[in-house]
Formats: sequence, C-alpha cells, structure tokens
Amino acid sequence: MRVWLAAALMLGVPAGAQGQSSTAQTEPEVTIRDCPENRYCTPERQAERRRVYDNAEAEALARRQATLRRVSFIDRNGKDMVSIGFVREPGRTPYVEVHTPRFDNGIEPEPLLASLSDSNWRRIDALLWEFRQLPKPSQLQDDSGVIRVCADGLGVFIETVDELPAKRAFGQPWAGVRVERQADHSCNGGAMIVYAGILADLAFDHFPECQSLPDVRYGASNTLRLCHSFLGDRLAAAEAYHFMKQHGYFEKLPAGQDQGTLFADASSDSFARFRDEIGERSVNLWKVHGLHADKVEMIANLTEHFWGAAARELGGNEDAGSMRVAEMTLQMVRTDSGFRIHSYTIGESRLIHFEE
Repeated sequence: MRVWLAAALMLGVPAGAQGQSSTAQTEPEVTIRDCPENRYCTPERQAERRRVYDNAEAEALARRQATLRRVSFIDRNGKDMVSIGFVREPGRTPYVEVHTPRFDNGIEPEPLLASLSDSNWRRIDALLWEFRQLPKPSQLQDDSGVIRVCADGLGVFIETVDELPAKRAFGQPWAGVRVERQADHSCNGGAMIVYAGILADLAFDHFPECQSLPDVRYGASNTLRLCHSFLGDRLAAAEAYHFMKQHGYFEKLPAGQDQGTLFADASSDSFARFRDEIGERSVNLWKVHGLHADKVEMIANLTEHFWGAAARELGGNEDAGSMRVAEMTLQMVRTDSGFRIHSYTIGESRLIHFEE
C-alpha cells in the first residue's frame, strides 16, 4: 500500500484517482467452464432464469466489481427450483440472498436476505477453488464395462464473479473481472453437485426463520425454497406449517384416527367434520402467510381428478381427463400447545376440462 501511494505521488496523480483502475470500465471475461447439461447454459435459458428469479446479471455485478457465488437448482423436469447467491459488493457487507420463481400471478415474496460474517465469507470464497481441484467424475461406463443408469436427479447451474489475478505491469493492480458459468447434474456424480449442496447448507444456517421446518427432499435447497414461499412472519408460518406437516395434513388425513388435537378446541367432532368435507380430495397448499406471531393463514386447493367415463359424464375428454377444484382457507392460531386450526372455509368447486 505504501509503495502504491508513493508511486501515485511520483506520477503526480491523486491516489484515489489512480486507484480507480480500468476494472469498472473493462468488460468482464466470460467463460463456460463445463456444461454437461448444455440446455442449462444457453443464453436463452440464462435470460429466462434471471427473469423468473429477478436476479442481477453476473456481468452487471462484475462491472460493479462485486464477487459472486450463485447456484441455481433445477429439478428432474428441468424446472427452476431455487437460487442461492453469496455476494460481496464494494462498500457493502457481504450477504446471502435466496430467490424462488415468481408466483403464477407474477408476485415474488420478499427475498431471504442475511449478512455474512468474515469467517463465513472467507469459507465461501475459498470453497470454490477447493472443489475445482477435484478430478472430473467417472463416465457412465467404467473400466469393468458396467453401465450405470440414472433415471432421476438434480441439476445445478453455477455462476461466479471474481477479479483476475494482479498483472505484473506496474500501475495495473487488477487485470479485470472474470465471469464463469458451470453446470452439473447429480447423475454425473460431479463435484460441483456436492459444492452446490454445501452452499445451500451454509445459506440455510443464516435463516433462523426456516429452522423449524422439517427436512424435505433435496435437503437444504428445497427447505429454503419452501421457506422463501412463505409470506409475512416467516417464523410463525414455518412453525404452523411444521405442525400440520407432522399430522399428515398435506397428504391424506388418516380416516380412522382421532386427530381432534389439530383444532384449537381439541374437538374430535371438529376433526371428523373436517375430514369428511375434504374426503378423497388431494390437498395442494399454495399460500402460507404469517399474519403475526400468533396467527397464520393457509390457503390450499382441494382437487379431484376424473378419467375415462367419469370425465365424459362431466363433459370432459376421456383421455385428457377433468379436474374439480375448490379453495380452502385455514385460520391457524397459537395455543398453549402450539399452532392449531381455529377455523376453516371451503369455497365452491369449479370444473376444469383438459385438452389432449
């Protein structure tokens, strides 16, 4: 630093002005390191991913001299699940942010956002280089001739932004900024899948409002996805959701089991009516809103599917099928035993016919 200031004075240029190097003005180098799932890396797919997550473009962050570690998780059908980004921008404390795709109505919940400690940032910053030193995964057919088959899996798309190493030429402390993109898939057995999972675990530790949620498939990434979808007081929302999940509410309510404890009045009759009104319909939760510390609202669709003759009788196509949907709203309140159902309403059913 002293040498740098002395050089600036010798040249007759203010240190601050000389320190404003060409980094911010130079277009970043962009590299695709490895993309076995090429469909994840096309410019069109990248643009669509930024749109659904409302994420800043990596090149834009590079021009601001930010450092970035961002991973986007992709399900087995190629659908975006959740985006987790660790960012350090000039003049701002490093932070982690979580985004999920916008709701069907275009509304996106507030992102999960938390500051990072120095030790956590250093760990995240170094982790990438550790994993890039690992060998590439084995092929689907090994030396013994055994062919491995992977019928399901999880994809990841990783973006990083870093300043390039210092040039040796005096007066040019940074060569520029580098943007790198990389994809991997769990079926490939690649190290970057493990790297992405560790980033998700590190991110999860920074959001206490999500800690009460049960473990879900795909681990921390999917738990963060679920937590991000909650509105309002996420701490209360997660607690109420966990209670209902424990009691099988989001699958099928057990027909022969007394679960009166689901209700604030601890009434077996309340549960029996609730179970009978739901019947054989599937419960598809789409909104959990923490109204305040002691009250949570949940909204779900109750759906019935019809095929063949049953669909035809309803005016639908036998092969494509029909669906009857009704909206259910639950009001959850906190009791001495935790969150329970205070009241519920089920709206009128509407019929949907599918086309072939």
